[in-house]
Amino acid sequence: MPPATTPAFTLGAVLGAMRYALGSLAQQNRISFGELMEGTMRELSRVGLSVEPGDDFKGAWQRLTDRHPLAFVLIEAYSQIATLGYIVHWPGTPNSPNLNWFRATERGKQWSLFAGPAIEDSDEFLAALNALIPTLDAVVKQYMVEAVETYNRRVWFASAVMVGAASEKVVYMLADALLLKTGGTDRKLLEKAIKERSLPSMFQQINKVVTGHINSDALPYEIHEGSEPHLLSLFEAIRKQRNDAVHPTVGEVTPETVRLTLSAFPSACAKAYDLMDWCQSTPATSI
Repeated sequence: MPPATTPAFTLGAVLGAMRYALGSLAQQNRISFGELMEGTMRELSRVGLSVEPGDDFKGAWQRLTDRHPLAFVLIEAYSQIATLGYIVHWPGTPNSPNLNWFRATERGKQWSLFAGPAIEDSDEFLAALNALIPTLDAVVKQYMVEAVETYNRRVWFASAVMVGAASEKVVYMLADALLLKTGGTDRKLLEKAIKERSLPSMFQQINKVVTGHINSDALPYEIHEGSEPHLLSLFEAIRKQRNDAVHPTVGEVTPETVRLTLSAFPSACAKAYDLMDWCQSTPATSI
């Protein structure tokens, strides 16, 4: 009998494996519950989380019985993807839906394409964010805690507001850091944008300053690589997601857009921190 607890089989690990398994089955018209479990067991084994030796993944799942801790995590993960609309059970009209068969929805197909920590496991996602950015600002961290928690409670507008607020805080921190490396007219314009809390102007000036340092070869490639799309994703989280949530008459906050914004945040925030660290660790210059 397995031990009472098996820490390796976290919800995040199982969701990640199930996401991959669903992706491999998503084009089928009809998917069985057993196929998804077998695929999930196969993917768990691939990442080093086997429950038994060999490649009989269907048998490994069936032999779990109802006492192995992994069996409960598998059902928890399955319940989450069903609740979030990634799968829809096969109709049993005029009777109840057939729970042994289902189809991947378009939302589920999109979800299956993502890599990285599963947002659906709040603890795993936030732990990965902390590992990526150990010095993450406490206010940004709190915003992200609430963004992920509200997302998993399907409170989309609240989640959009929180991730937008986290992004705004990061953009202000980056603007302040860039002042250490900026002189002349550019510094005055950046200071003006910060003082007036003009996000479009601030974003324009941040891009101009960063581009100037790139063109002068002052900013190393490994620091600025991909900076433009990452910074743009932070700005979009503020401009579109948060503002659309605050003004719902014109907003288009959906589970998909919030998930995309949350998924993009860790890498975008990490790039902003790379730039901030560079500003604070090298001698001041002007461009």
